[in-house]
Amino acid sequence: MQFIIGGIIVLGIAIFMSIERKKRNKPIYTNKSTNYNKAKQKFETLKDKEIKPISNWIFAIPITLFFLWTIIYEKLDKKENIQVAQENKNQITNPQIAYRDPTPEEEQAYMKEHSLIKLGNEYHWYGMKDKEEILPVTRALDMGCQSDYCRIEKYFDYVKKIPYEKGTPNQDKAATDVMKQWKGDCDERSYLLASMMIANGYKIILIYSQGHTFAAVNIPNYQTEEKRSYFEYRGEKYYWAETTDPNAVIGAYNKVEAKDLKFAYNVIEKKEIALNEIHGNVYL
Repeated sequence: MQFIIGGIIVLGIAIFMSIERKKRNKPIYTNKSTNYNKAKQKFETLKDKEIKPISNWIFAIPITLFFLWTIIYEKLDKKENIQVAQENKNQITNPQIAYRDPTPEEEQAYMKEHSLIKLGNEYHWYGMKDKEEILPVTRALDMGCQSDYCRIEKYFDYVKKIPYEKGTPNQDKAATDVMKQWKGDCDERSYLLASMMIANGYKIILIYSQGHTFAAVNIPNYQTEEKRSYFEYRGEKYYWAETTDPNAVIGAYNKVEAKDLKFAYNVIEKKEIALNEIHGNVYL
């Protein structure tokens, strides 16, 4: 590519110098109608346009430097490619520098630094926020409530009214950011609801299916004759809470079937739940 550019530059300069040389060598004709003073003035004008010897150096120096740079650059680039190829080969064949799995401590430090949790062999964004940042909001929401169901329903109604926004890779929002920006996707809103529940001592499980995240909430002292979707975990009922549907109610079936579930996460204990620990799924 460098040689092509250099060739174009040289060709352009050669054409330019050829034109100027023709102008310089062009004879000035006089005839009966030509005024001597005008002919002399024209001659002086062309003479001023002559390319002086120094002009040749102005063109020659950058062209020379350009070609020298091209030769040096290609040699360095070739040398670097050979070096990289050799390093890659050594990495495969040399056991001393071969890739190793991180230690549990290194993995935990990495996940903490990047706000991640590990589910199966996958890393997932985890936007939970601490109690101190969430309590002012929940205390304002549950004013006047006399039951756990009333408080949890207020938290759920608040979250589901937040406008949905499709997530942007590597730009996930934490629970407090969802409130400040008043928009979020399924996992961001589920983490907000989970933050509200945990801050007030309630249990919640996060459910992950293919490309979707929602929650299941445990409601203390709650009895109802209404048909609600739930599953049982350790003898307690967890009612489905679909945060992306503005018309949803606690316990409304969101059409995610058991076979579609991938992971479940215990927010209080901060650990993954095996799906076979979830029993008695009810879908309505």
